[in-house]
Amino acid sequence: MMAKCAIVNSSPLIFLSKAGYLDLLKLAADEVFVPDAVILEINRRGADDVTVLALQQASWLQVVEVKPQSLEQAPYSANAPYGLLAMKCTLKIANESPKKIRC
Repeated sequence: MMAKCAIVNSSPLIFLSKAGYLDLLKLAADEVFVPDAVILEINRRGADDVTVLALQQASWLQVVEVKPQSLEQAPYSANAPYGLLAMKCTLKIANESPKKIRC
């Protein structure tokens, strides 16, 4: 069963695009979201970078604005892996018409 949505950072985008398999992310979830900060990070690699070029062609990727959220407001679980906890504590998806991502 495919996930409803996925949020990806730069690592899978870089590795999959270098291998020519960025489209595999479409098999991971119905919707694939990329935080705008990730796009900025990748764009620093230069206009001729394979990942930059691949992202320009991947119209199915949804870039979302990310704003920091304070730790006091974030959900917390002592058993959560650090990366997951960091994502829950720092990501708040916000667009002009607010769209909540529910995975």
